[in-house]
Amino acid sequence: MEKLFIRQLIATAAAVIIMVSISACGSSVDAAVYNTAGQVMSEVVSEVEEKVATSGEDEVIEGEFSNYNSQIQAVQDTLVFVGGLKTGKDAEKDIRLSIFRNEDAEFVGIVVEDGVINYGIISTQTGTLEDGRSYARMIIDGYEYGYLFNEDIVSGIIIDTEGTMFDAVELTEEEARDYVSQTLGG
Repeated sequence: MEKLFIRQLIATAAAVIIMVSISACGSSVDAAVYNTAGQVMSEVVSEVEEKVATSGEDEVIEGEFSNYNSQIQAVQDTLVFVGGLKTGKDAEKDIRLSIFRNEDAEFVGIVVEDGVINYGIISTQTGTLEDGRSYARMIIDGYEYGYLFNEDIVSGIIIDTEGTMFDAVELTEEEARDYVSQTLGG
């Protein structure tokens, strides 16, 4: 963070020098213009270095990190876990599907398919499998997935965006909440 701040201020000072140079184009530029710009840049850099040295940066970074974690936790606290499924270890694809209800009673879905995360407020429709069973068609951000929990609620099926059906097992709440954190950048 310290280096980024210094770089930003140096870039600002460099922009001042460039503007002075451009404004001087077409006329004779005397050394005083460059000396003034250089002096301004040196003063800015010195001031930044002094502020960084006395700012207690470690405390600032720890505070920002702590605040960020508390924001993620605040979002987690508003979500009620509804259920989750994941494809088995031997499946062609690694798909993890989780559903939450937010504080506005909307359903939020997170689907991780081969490492790619799709998430958002979901809309659902009922679909019918070839064997006559009903399943939920879930649309997230334009992608359609399907799922069905078996009566034991710890197994079921997942249907990917191409319509391929996979046997699935329970995705725990802990695993599902890890994906919530990932969608928030945690």
